[in-house]
Amino acid sequence: MNRRTVVPMTQSLAILAGLSMPLPSVAQSVPYPVAVSGTPAPAGGNYAGLFFIPVLNSSGQVAFTATTTVAGTGLFVGTPGTPLTTAALTGTTAPSGGTYTGLSSPILSDSGQVAFGAQLAGNGYGLYAGTPGSSLNTIALKGAAAPVGGNYTGFYGPVINASGQVAFSATLSAGGSGMFAGAPGSLLTTVARDGTPSPAGANYLTSPTAYALNSSGQVTFRANLVPATPAIFAGTPGTTLTTVALDTLTTQGGASYGQFMDPVMNSAGQVAVTAGISCIFVGTPGSTLVVAAEIGKPAPTGGNYTGIGTPVLNASGKIAFLGEVGSGSGIFTGIAGSSMQTIASQLAVAPGTGGESYSVFTSPNVAMNNLGQVAFLSNLTGLTARNQGLFAGTPDNVILVVRKGDIIDVDPTAAIDNRTVSAINFLTGTSNESGQGMSFNDAGSLVYRLSFTDGSSGIFVSSVAVPEPATIALLAGTAFLGTLGAYQYRRREQRMLDKRIDRQS
Repeated sequence: MNRRTVVPMTQSLAILAGLSMPLPSVAQSVPYPVAVSGTPAPAGGNYAGLFFIPVLNSSGQVAFTATTTVAGTGLFVGTPGTPLTTAALTGTTAPSGGTYTGLSSPILSDSGQVAFGAQLAGNGYGLYAGTPGSSLNTIALKGAAAPVGGNYTGFYGPVINASGQVAFSATLSAGGSGMFAGAPGSLLTTVARDGTPSPAGANYLTSPTAYALNSSGQVTFRANLVPATPAIFAGTPGTTLTTVALDTLTTQGGASYGQFMDPVMNSAGQVAVTAGISCIFVGTPGSTLVVAAEIGKPAPTGGNYTGIGTPVLNASGKIAFLGEVGSGSGIFTGIAGSSMQTIASQLAVAPGTGGESYSVFTSPNVAMNNLGQVAFLSNLTGLTARNQGLFAGTPDNVILVVRKGDIIDVDPTAAIDNRTVSAINFLTGTSNESGQGMSFNDAGSLVYRLSFTDGSSGIFVSSVAVPEPATIALLAGTAFLGTLGAYQYRRREQRMLDKRIDRQS
């Protein structure tokens, strides 16, 4: 066969639940369906053809927005393999009053809370957060009073951490804009507002954007200062913020910072950011920052960096990023101040593809968990109908998760519903640490959206083997992982049978 076929499981998922033996080694992770076009949605009717990019949390819960055939657009949350909960639904009443008419993609915290924006009837808009199936709180409403005076007129965000704290930016009727943070339902704190003094002395010229919120309630953000000076700040809202970097300063390596890209922050308060496309620096605000990669300096693949993308940052201070080296590119990872390692490089053989090579890394960013595993998309050499794959792993152990042209059985039962993959999308540019949502958790669960050649689509998860061996006994307490382990085991057996049939035909 030219295409990998994933066929249905034919016996009970429960047979592995009580075993304590290690899971079999699975080089190819099997896509497990969470929600698929044409199947029943929790809000009634079936899922229609549109799924927004999904997110998950450390417990393996998944959240996504999708259209349905009879109930409009819904925001759904839950553990794969169990019934999902409807967190919000167009046509129903929002916590603030008014009717939902549109829903943004959600952010899902490690405590199972969601944060999202929603359009309301009559040109309204609101930000909401809370526990699906329990209670949602209103964060802020268009037209409501802002902490700094005037009313909110528009929003950017929100982000949310495990404690339920949120942060967002808003434009104001009094002019200008600001960034705000706090717990929904309580008085919010003004983090920064244009026209007011910054920690660097000069006034903010523009509202903070591209911010992150960690588990300790610390934020990091970028803003322009008068007169048009880019800067990065970090700290705890309501207390003193620290200047992380100014365009007028230079890096440890002597390069000028230049315009900053989006900063990220981990739970330890470390910040990572790309300055222009010239360097990535990492460190704790108030201490010396360390250059992790810089244009003109050696890359792990040989040669020197000629371009550097926006990094992701995990709890241990490790970064991952897409970099250009000469006329090629690669995905690199490591800790600032030590040697970087190569996850994948252009024209190197891609695992699981039968000898094809990475061509172009189609995602501008990557996703990473706290184990240092990295997920990324890449175009592939070879057949144009199958020229994209989703990969994940560590520098010494990358696997192919799924690729275009794969035939996927989207029915998790013994029934068969085969569809051919036409496109793959997943959330990139974030890790578990930033409050911005994630797609790859520390259990090795990776969530993504697949589109199919028949026009349908769906949300899927795969389990990428973690560096330490896992046992079914350890997984038994988590409904999804137990189900997924059995699901993958049976499908691996069927793939082996397929290969034997192919050789005989």
